[in-house]
Amino acid sequence: MAGAGRPGVSPLDVQADPLADFKALQLMLQECPPPKADTAILASFAAIGLGPGQPMGFSALDSDTRRGLEHAEADGRAKVIATVRGMPGRLSSNGWLYPLKHIGTYGDDYLYRAGMALLGTVALPIAETIYLMYQKDATGQLLDGNARYRVHFPTGELPAVEAFWSIHLYRYEGYTVIPNSLNRYSLSSRSHLQQAADDSITLYLQADDPGGEQSANWLPTEAGKPFLMILRGYEPKGAFAALTWPGPKVSRV
Repeated sequence: MAGAGRPGVSPLDVQADPLADFKALQLMLQECPPPKADTAILASFAAIGLGPGQPMGFSALDSDTRRGLEHAEADGRAKVIATVRGMPGRLSSNGWLYPLKHIGTYGDDYLYRAGMALLGTVALPIAETIYLMYQKDATGQLLDGNARYRVHFPTGELPAVEAFWSIHLYRYEGYTVIPNSLNRYSLSSRSHLQQAADDSITLYLQADDPGGEQSANWLPTEAGKPFLMILRGYEPKGAFAALTWPGPKVSRV
């Protein structure tokens, strides 16, 4: 979250600086003033030296206020992480989590907004893109890099989109893609996926190569590490756009 790539600004380390996130936010507010819709909440930040036009670094704060900010940063980070791991939304019959309808616009739902920013930096409104998240298997356990999973799209039941769809896997540490020898981080409607004789499609999620024709539909996981899966559909339509499509069935082998 903290750390800017701007010339002359060193990345901020949250381990070394307990106010790193606040300082990164202060820099962003200086360079990218927020929209008028956030005026009220920004006004409440002025007392702690946060906002456009405020001096950088919080050096003018008294020791009590500074300690309060340090606690607030630690507590706030924990709440945002907890929000991501228990993301609000509606589960489909196949266990995929649909986003809340105000994703990408948020209003005053700042915790949901912060959770989405931590998970993926930015999210588009559902009219443009729908994000389906899958975190736990049928037993209620987090997806496990030591296990093997199958993601099955029955014939004629691919995501209904005008543009394209994709599936990515992510680590929980930093919510980054999973490194692998293929440099393959997603499978999508633009991939050369192998279809079964009945035109259904099965994706293979596992750490080792399944071999043969299945390799084309293989999305590598990381042994010993839990992971989450996100299906994105760009310009959704039909049941997908209505947030009623169940999503593909995910099974543990």
